[in-house]
Amino acid sequence: MAERRKVTCPMCGVAMVASSQEECMAHMEVCGAFKERHGDPKASPEAPAVAPPLSLEEACERYASAVLPLVPLQRTGRGPRSGERLGADAAVQSVVQMTIVPQLRCVSDTSGSVKDDNGDAADGFALADLATLSLAGELAPLGRDATAVRAEIVTALGQVKRASDAAAAEQAEAAQPPGHERICGLVGASLGRLAAGCQFCDHCGRSRGRLLACTRCQRVKYCGQACQRARWPAHRADCAGPAAAA
Repeated sequence: MAERRKVTCPMCGVAMVASSQEECMAHMEVCGAFKERHGDPKASPEAPAVAPPLSLEEACERYASAVLPLVPLQRTGRGPRSGERLGADAAVQSVVQMTIVPQLRCVSDTSGSVKDDNGDAADGFALADLATLSLAGELAPLGRDATAVRAEIVTALGQVKRASDAAAAEQAEAAQPPGHERICGLVGASLGRLAAGCQFCDHCGRSRGRLLACTRCQRVKYCGQACQRARWPAHRADCAGPAAAA
């Protein structure tokens, strides 16, 4: 009997247990990220395998949603400037500066100098994969969620690239993609809106999974008792029960 081992899908970041390449390929048939990047492997030759690109606004919204988990890390001091808890607006701007701003330079490459595994010019998703390598340190505090979040960022960044190229192709007599300022502005606006409603652990900054409110003040949330106890010495001064708040 073949040994079953834990593997991670490089497209969507999902962890699974498989014993053969066939099982991994079966996952690719239902993997949403794989279909977005390469098309539906079950599509007939007559049907379009790859869906049309999103609008630039939709792609930037998708990208903002993908990088959203980085905002709570900035809010809780788990970002590059470890220990410094940023305010809501500063956290959003910090994430924009560490993600879409440097990554746009990579996905805007049209020289063809970057090659894929087959020696062909890398497509938008391959460029996006390279562009997100620098986020390893920023994603590390997310622990087991880091791989899935990076996979979502790669797919979303590839969609931004496709949308930008499509918008450029529609411009008469001009092959220039939409300005970087416009894309960064769209991402920043979407990220600010999403961050306003994002709930996260006040200690570790994780925003996925079940969160429990502080039983005394109900104003902050934690992913478990361990984080609540670790944060209590700092939270004690700001924690007020319902009677005090009233």
